[in-house]
This record gives sequence, C-alpha cells and structure tokens, in this order.
Amino acid sequence: MCLEVLHEPIAKRLEYWVSTLIEQTDRQISDWIGTVLPNTTVSLAPPGTVSDGRGVSLYLMELAASPPLRGPERPPLQIELHYLVTTWAEALEEAHRLLSEILFAALARGDLNVDLRPMAGEIWKAFGISPLPSFVLCAPVRQAQPLTPAPPVRLPLRIEPAILGSLSGRVILQDGTPLPGARVEIAELELHTRTDVHGRFRFPSIPSGHDGSPLVVTTKGRTIKAELPTSDNRKSAMVITFEPGEE
Repeated sequence: MCLEVLHEPIAKRLEYWVSTLIEQTDRQISDWIGTVLPNTTVSLAPPGTVSDGRGVSLYLMELAASPPLRGPERPPLQIELHYLVTTWAEALEEAHRLLSEILFAALARGDLNVDLRPMAGEIWKAFGISPLPSFVLCAPVRQAQPLTPAPPVRLPLRIEPAILGSLSGRVILQDGTPLPGARVEIAELELHTRTDVHGRFRFPSIPSGHDGSPLVVTTKGRTIKAELPTSDNRKSAMVITFEPGEE
C-alpha cells in the first residue's frame, strides 16, 4: 500500500487505521482458531519457525485491495488481509488433521474466504523450508467513514410554482440536410436526448423558469450552443443550423 501520494495527515491516519485493524484481526482470528483447535499454539511467525508440540502458523502474507461496498450510504474503507495457514505436529497425520479442521471451519464462515491455490516454490524457498500443505485465509477489514454534515440552511424554504412545457425542434446542416444522432443537451437541467433520422429532437417536460438556458448540440467532436426560445411557438418548432467547422 503506497502512502506517499497522500497528504501527510491523511496518510498518518490511514497508516494508524491499517496497523490497528491488522492487530485486531490478528487477535480475532487467533482466538477463533483457539476455539476450533483447543490446546493448540497459534503463531503469527512464518511457517517453519516454530516446531514444538502442535500448532498453527497464521502468517500475514499480504494486504490486498478490496472493491468498496455499494449502498445508499458512504461506503467504508476496505482492504483484505491474506494469511498463509500451515500446521505442525510431531506426527504428519496430526498436522494434516489440524489443517483440515481449520479449513472446513473457515469454509463454514460467511465472513472469511479461502484460497486453495498452491504457493509458488519461490515462496517456500524464501522461508527456507520444503513446501507444506497450506491454504490462504482471506479476511476483509472495514473501517466506516464518517458522513460529512451538510452545511446549515440559513434561508427559509421557498416554493415557487412552475409551469411545465415541452421543447422540440430539428438540427440541420446549412443545406437543410437533417443531422441524425446529434446529442442535444440542457446542461442546467441535466437533460439530454439525440436527434432521430430526420434530425428531430424533443424534451417533453421543461420548467418555464428555465427559459433562456443554453441548449448544447454536439456531434462528430464539434459543439454549438443555442439559447432556448421564450416564445411558445418557437418552442415547438425550433431549428438549429449546424455549420461545418462551427464550435
């Protein structure tokens, strides 16, 4: 995770958040493994570091990005911790049994994911041990983001009636040829449409208070602007001439 591109105060808060939640997640998963396998040592050290008795190595391999959750509220910050899980015991059969119990207990949980893809040989070589039966336990970590309060409303609410009307017209070239597929937009109202094969367009509902707002026509990388007509007659028969090279 790169923190260099963030402002220093934000980077420090994010770094503190990550370190704190990693510590909490380490403890929570270690405690959970202790309930699945009572009287078993749980180590956060790399595999092969501890070999006495019987136990589980819960080694944090990496921090991975996780897509943000979707919803009506502000999504929480979210990452995923990937733990390499291995086991040890005096007898290999016992080590395999421990690994099997943890694996199926993890599969039964809805808040953890399991990755059964084998580790690359280079990873085991870096640990200085022979490849071991293992899996990767993926634990999502989330931190809620506080909602930014809206500024106070200092003016009383004012409701004004507005008469809705329609707007229609055509977009043509200088020689009168219809211009199909042109994008016609009233940006102020966040309304847009496209001309049909005859160059015609129509907005069925426009508040009367927006008379005079610019109408933007875009096609083939060129854009022109036209003022909305104020006359009701012109609103039903507006003609926009798109001249070559005009911007």
